[in-house]
Amino acid sequence: MLLTDRNNNSVKLVSLLTSSLVSQVSVPGCPWDMCLLPCERVAISVYDVSANTGSIQFLDTREQKISLGKSMTMDKQCRGIGYNNDCLIVSYFSGELEKMDLEGRVLKKVSYRSSEHDIENPFYLTVVIEDQTAEIYVSDSNTNTITKLDMDLSILQTFRDPVLRDPRGITAVENQLLISGLASNNIVQLDLPSGQMTQLLGEDEGIQGPDSVCYNQQQTKLYVTCIPLVGISDFNFVKVYWKTGTFY
Repeated sequence: MLLTDRNNNSVKLVSLLTSSLVSQVSVPGCPWDMCLLPCERVAISVYDVSANTGSIQFLDTREQKISLGKSMTMDKQCRGIGYNNDCLIVSYFSGELEKMDLEGRVLKKVSYRSSEHDIENPFYLTVVIEDQTAEIYVSDSNTNTITKLDMDLSILQTFRDPVLRDPRGITAVENQLLISGLASNNIVQLDLPSGQMTQLLGEDEGIQGPDSVCYNQQQTKLYVTCIPLVGISDFNFVKVYWKTGTFY
């Protein structure tokens, strides 16, 4: 499992068999999101709060070792990142989304913050292939929404439910999305065909301030990371949930 360590400006590779650190590398800034690329490569979105800039850092993860590749400098703070068909989709703290090629050439750019759309603060995003069509899902912590866009960055649909507050990380599992609700202290399941949201895990299962969520289909395990909350000093952990039947 690949983890971004924001406080230590590093990316770490952890063995799921031994729960031990296998490899790590420092990156030039605070790493945020990641997406897989062909040939065992990874793109990491990085930001620098003091300089109000960001970058896209490419990594190689072959042979269970992380090594730095090229880096592309951005003029604003990067947040979410996704990949499809030799293109990156990047969201920014400024409220913008960009589609670019792997050399950093911007193919499409959209700003939503000054518009009437339900995207103010795009945080995380993921690209999902539905019926052979790639679509983007963006979480917005300000409007408590998940927004669906096409690859031209046009909004197709917006999902909202009181069960989800301050949505952060998103992971796709078949025709569903699993979303971490930071303020609602839960992991929410969004059924894409129906658009219905239901709580999968909550405070009764020990979920507090979840920031990222990842699902291992081979082992039917769910991995959840959290960010510091009031009264919690130790957040240096990854919670693991096993699936038994249809429940965790």
